[in-house]
Amino acid sequence: MAGRFDEAVEQAKKAVEREPKNEFTYLSLADACILAGQEEEARAAAAEGLKINPEFRSNSVPIMMDIAFNHHRPSASSQAVDSR
Repeated sequence: MAGRFDEAVEQAKKAVEREPKNEFTYLSLADACILAGQEEEARAAAAEGLKINPEFRSNSVPIMMDIAFNHHRPSASSQAVDSR
């Protein structure tokens, strides 16, 4: 399955190359990177998209960024349970 996410990242990068001034291409890249486990790349792509249009608002952006920042980190509540 990871190979398919990597393929999605490559396709999203091509879209960014074709339309570098379109915030949606960067946000699509960020989404693909999250699914591929590429957190740093996801953050960078989302930041680029928001630089193009700082006023851009979508229900998916907060969700995407939350996943990007917290995807592989245990939550505080799970850490508390683990420490008992």
